Amino acid sequence: MNFKLFSILLLIVFFSCKSENEEKLIVSKEKLSINFKSLNLESEFLEKTEFLNGDKIPQAQSANEWRSFCKSKKPAWCYADLKKKKGVLYNYYVLMDNRMILPKKQQLKSHHVEKLNKELQNKNINLKSVESATVQRTFYGGNCDLNFFQTWIFNSKNGAKDKALVMVWDLKNDDYRVDSVSMNNGFRIWALKK
Repeated sequence: MNFKLFSILLLIVFFSCKSENEEKLIVSKEKLSINFKSLNLESEFLEKTEFLNGDKIPQAQSANEWRSFCKSKKPAWCYADLKKKKGVLYNYYVLMDNRMILPKKQQLKSHHVEKLNKELQNKNINLKSVESATVQRTFYGGNCDLNFFQTWIFNSKNGAKDKALVMVWDLKNDDYRVDSVSMNNGFRIWALKK
């Protein structure tokens, strides 16, 4: 009996998403060198912790707090790098909130991504960055190191499945796609320039 319990615990630890390699994290003020005719994107990810009206977005400071915010479908943010307190990840409820984190003209929406997709099909455009990975926060509050950028797309809720869309840029394979993901996960926000 003890061996089964030990085996289960070992599997949980092995497959947990907690990041051990801090060097892989893309954190604040990381510049992205990219130029599109169809989209005028900021060179840095959004790192605001309040809505446009000045209300603070609650910070999830632990895995349990993140899970609690997500269960109650409330907006929350957390650090991508908890030790260095850098990089901001948001759940999708931040994007859905009426207080708005960005003016509408700066929100990356599905029709922008469609324009971007057409441009990418016509040209070989690469996303360049100093780092080779970014971070995702799972519903359970753990951080995963990834080999691609993932940024939320505004107004892309699939209410029946509690899913939303993210723009994904695979740096390893130079591949671009849109994925449907859990609204409870934490991702970056990439804004259009004013």
